[in-house]
Amino acid sequence: LSPSQTANLTQTKVVGVVAEVPGVDGLVGAATVAFDPLQVDGELLPSAFLENLKVHHAYRGRGLGTQLAQWRVAKARERFGSEGIILTGTSSDNLASQNTMRKWAKQFITTLRTVPQPPRSAPPRPVVGLRVRPAEQGDFEEAAARSNRVYAGYNLYPPFTAEALDGALG
Repeated sequence: LSPSQTANLTQTKVVGVVAEVPGVDGLVGAATVAFDPLQVDGELLPSAFLENLKVHHAYRGRGLGTQLAQWRVAKARERFGSEGIILTGTSSDNLASQNTMRKWAKQFITTLRTVPQPPRSAPPRPVVGLRVRPAEQGDFEEAAARSNRVYAGYNLYPPFTAEALDGALG
């Protein structure tokens, strides 16, 4: 990454925008984008995940969703130019979102299936000789390094740092 891209990675992780209509109580739309570096083919690239995009049902079909989506893409480009990756997802039946994505996306990945599983009804049996304890600050560096080694060959992996683990778990 260039120095400016590296500096951009330390900026706010999530930014958002809201839409209002004068004389109408509440918001009629909102959208967020989250930034993280991602590993792709062994290289660390800046990325933007276009997270939430909501439009009140009474204001759909008027271009507001497209405007919110364009704002998120513009924020990503403002942050890292054309050198990063912009990702998002939607359900297979959300044709409006898919049509909006076609305006900026260069590549589509086929269906990703998620299979929810119920929680365990009982805890797993203990493993002899294994001690489980809460993570402590001194553990974060090793945990991050080991996780990053395990996923070194995976694409779209957001590498861990001790600081990020400390922030998430601290």
